[in-house]
Amino acid sequence: MEDFSKLLKEKREQAGLSIDDVCEKTRLTQKHIKALEDGNMEFFRDDLSYMRFFVKSYCEAVGMNYEDIKDLLRDSIDDYTQTISISALKDHEEMEKNIAHSEKLTKVRNTQEHAHVRTSFKQNKDKKTHKRIDFSLLSFVGAAAVVALVVGISLWTLGQSDDKDSEVKKEQPIADKQETNEKKDSPTEEKEDKKTQDIEITKVGLSQYTVENVKAGDELDIEIYFGNASSAFSMSVNGEVLSDPAAKVYQWKETIKTKITAKENMKMTLYFGWFNQIQVKINGKIVNIDESIMNSDSACNLEFTMVEDKS
Repeated sequence: MEDFSKLLKEKREQAGLSIDDVCEKTRLTQKHIKALEDGNMEFFRDDLSYMRFFVKSYCEAVGMNYEDIKDLLRDSIDDYTQTISISALKDHEEMEKNIAHSEKLTKVRNTQEHAHVRTSFKQNKDKKTHKRIDFSLLSFVGAAAVVALVVGISLWTLGQSDDKDSEVKKEQPIADKQETNEKKDSPTEEKEDKKTQDIEITKVGLSQYTVENVKAGDELDIEIYFGNASSAFSMSVNGEVLSDPAAKVYQWKETIKTKITAKENMKMTLYFGWFNQIQVKINGKIVNIDESIMNSDSACNLEFTMVEDKS
């Protein structure tokens, strides 16, 4: 990875861009950018299948042709994968040795335990004496228990009857006055009604939208479903990448659910490194995504501007 990583860093410096500039353009975190430039393959161990999306976004941000380094990237990934495979093979061989040794010890221990059990059983058998059970005594005890149970049930039934008779004689309490069903509207209910007011999502460009009927302080529910492919994803508000949800690669058929508090003239940007049949909802309303983007299989930014309700 070192060779193409140097090319990435050199191209960024030639373009006069800082790491923060690249982060803003790609919506990747500083850790991702530094790992790419430092040749830190271990950082992407769980995301090797999606590294080309990260590198492609980086190249677009610094004005570099991705095709020029595509082969170097593939060779670096292959070398790293081979290193992991060799390490895993050694670990597997060591594990097999440990299992074989453990099975051997277990077999010896079981043999010793079986010998001890046979010896103890033989000794107990020699000492055991057979005693005759007095069935007549058991019958007498059982009959006495049944009689006692019947007497107890009879006494309990009589007691319950007396309690019911005494309860009937008691005066019935005076019924409380019924409360009226009238309810007055409260400021809290009015506030809740305003909070649940329907928003309007209007498409104003290929990937630009406005969200209307929103006031500063309103809570927005954001839901994102990754349909046919995994994708790198990050979410930013007014240019600042959020930590919740985390900026990372999300797996296909995975769903993100999060909440944000609306601000005046707030701009929200959703970055996708690989857009394929992804669904976005705001307060339960599905965002109408252009067909050219829906099946593009490429990076995409969806931008939303909050239009405050002045009513």
